[in-house]
Amino acid sequence: MTGLLPRECRKSSSWLGTHVHQHIHRRDDGRLITVLTSAHLPPWPASKTMVPEAPGPAPIPRREPIVKPREGIQVSVYTRWHQLAVPLAFLLAAGSFMFIVLNRGPVGVAIVVALLCLVLPPMLAFQGFPTRNEVMVMADGLMFSRRDAVPFDQLSSWGTDDYLKLVRPGRATLMVSAADLQSRDRLLREFEHALEAWQRRQPALSEPIRRTHFYGSARAAAIGAVIIGLGALCIVMALRLREPSIELAVVGALGGLVGVIMLLGRRV
Repeated sequence: MTGLLPRECRKSSSWLGTHVHQHIHRRDDGRLITVLTSAHLPPWPASKTMVPEAPGPAPIPRREPIVKPREGIQVSVYTRWHQLAVPLAFLLAAGSFMFIVLNRGPVGVAIVVALLCLVLPPMLAFQGFPTRNEVMVMADGLMFSRRDAVPFDQLSSWGTDDYLKLVRPGRATLMVSAADLQSRDRLLREFEHALEAWQRRQPALSEPIRRTHFYGSARAAAIGAVIIGLGALCIVMALRLREPSIELAVVGALGGLVGVIMLLGRRV
């Protein structure tokens, strides 16, 4: 409504012989002030006759937006020691069992020794090198809560077959496995985006960081062939015992099946 008023409005009236002038001014900020003057008195300055305005509501303090801090991704971090502990345990268990049985030892003792060989290597590896961790993907690498950070310039290759594999020349290769599928998708997505952005900022890289795949590679096929051979040997030895062990033959057959899958380049 203030936009419809002129800069100054004047109104005159007479009351008890006194001629009164009423001036309404609109200031630059749009507020209206009223000035009263009399015919018998000189006009007062506008600053002295300003009608006090009713106090408005107290200004609402501006609230800064609340930014939720980034949360780390719950992962398990494995090294080659963890990775080799499981096949080593199977080899020790099968070897000790066949050694005792072939030397006409008690089958019960052979089973107990085989179970100990199956449990001890993984337990030592996982208890000696705890795997639970929390990771955050930064602009120049990965920051872990319970181990040293891994900058991108330490990597020579990486892969995402079953976990995020980080190969570092001269250092331990890390296998980072997320706690669930949602965390895995977030980890791989953030890692790939951060690594791409970092590589774009490093035009002088002599060798780019390669992405590798395990399944379908020559190494996976070789490991599959070895597993097939061990499974076949286990079946032959189980059937040539004085009392053939069907259970041991089944274990050998299952191992051979895993080897065939790896030999064909399929994911186990």
